[in-house]
Amino acid sequence: MTAEQEELKHFMRRLSEQHWCAGWLTDLEFILWESILGLRDNGFEDYELNHAITLARKAGGWFCWCSIPFTDSDGNECAMGETFISMFDWMQKFDDWYVRQVLKDSNNGKL
Repeated sequence: MTAEQEELKHFMRRLSEQHWCAGWLTDLEFILWESILGLRDNGFEDYELNHAITLARKAGGWFCWCSIPFTDSDGNECAMGETFISMFDWMQKFDDWYVRQVLKDSNNGKL
């Protein structure tokens, strides 16, 4: 793991701990990205969002919590837990999550 990736992971953990007293809040990666894109106000400060996107650009990707191992688009095996993925893979993962959230919201919480 690069120093930039390590810095991003620790910053994301710190945000989770500061805002929710959780080491890694369920869906933290999505909630944070949703705020970065301005899709929803999840209580983050502008400087936190700006720093997160700066770190993501330097790292070249984003961290997500993986509950099942998978292989990314570059053929890398990704283990369970906090896993770094490329920005390409992250955008696909976020888009899938966001569509499910919109559908769930429009169906009163049911997919």
